[in-house]
Amino acid sequence: MVRYTVMLALLCALVAGCGKSPSNDMKGKVDDVKDQAKETADHVWSGTVQTIDRAKGVGQTLMDAAEEQRRKIDKESE
Repeated sequence: MVRYTVMLALLCALVAGCGKSPSNDMKGKVDDVKDQAKETADHVWSGTVQTIDRAKGVGQTLMDAAEEQRRKIDKESE
């Protein structure tokens, strides 16, 4: 009877000890991988996004200059 009690206690200790650690460790590893992937993605596309933003700024400047030129032409033609 004592033998079964000791075996049951060891089995319970084994299940309790191994049951919590892998899930917490794996969750932490997955979170770390997600953070690294996000940082890498931000870094990879940041140059492209900055270039597009600058191009939009230049496009707006050109549109403003064209509008000003149209106003001057309209004013001179009156």
